[in-house]
Amino acid sequence: MQTRDLVEAMRADAPEAFAGSVELRIDGGMSKSPWFSQRLADLTGVQVCRAIYRETTALGAALFAGVGAGVYRDVAQAAASRPQTEGYAPKADGQFREGAYARWLDAVARVRTA
Repeated sequence: MQTRDLVEAMRADAPEAFAGSVELRIDGGMSKSPWFSQRLADLTGVQVCRAIYRETTALGAALFAGVGAGVYRDVAQAAASRPQTEGYAPKADGQFREGAYARWLDAVARVRTA
């Protein structure tokens, strides 16, 4: 739900960035779980893409080094060479998503006032 909070903050700050199709790219330990990846898509309402290649931090550093060394002409060309991702589209209906988020916001509000 903290990720949903971040998505909502980004939507508020840059609504034009969410006008078209967007995706949330994830990696790391939790991303290995198909259940987690699908749940994240369901709760955020955003397409979630998890990297098939697990060492994405090292890959990102290598791609930026490639830009600096002239292997790639720019960041866009380097990014295009990233490995494929597995996608998870939101399957939960809006009522489920918004109900879960409302309960989260209520719980956070109760903790803050306690």
